[in-house]
Amino acid sequence: MTRLHLSNEDCHFETEKGRDCFVIGRLDDCDFTVSDPSVSRVHAEVFWRPAGWCVRDLDSKHGIWVNNRAVEMTRLKDGDALRLGDLILDVKLIRESPISSARLQKMEKENPGGEPRRPIIRIGERGGATTMMRVPEDEED
Repeated sequence: MTRLHLSNEDCHFETEKGRDCFVIGRLDDCDFTVSDPSVSRVHAEVFWRPAGWCVRDLDSKHGIWVNNRAVEMTRLKDGDALRLGDLILDVKLIRESPISSARLQKMEKENPGGEPRRPIIRIGERGGATTMMRVPEDEED
């Protein structure tokens, strides 16, 4: 799952691992509490769906805007500007890939402390290129 980071120079919020829904507003009960008076007490809900992070207006007084466009609900993209009242937050998506971290652990286990394998490009007789992986010296026949 992709984590979400919302920030500006005065505040920042980052989703915790495994958290898929939170509310932004001025109330202390909100998950992301802001003090800006233009933000409603319970302003917006941000939630995870398979398509990505989405934001929904919770009948706020000043609404929500994404990239200067008023929206009721929309999917957030990396680099978006999310505006709640007068508060503008930068959207950053932090992609986590369990597959790649599992691959990294496997590679470290297979070659602890060793040099990473680097591609070797060999040019064929007819100009075609073949990419091969360098085999560590201790594995050569």
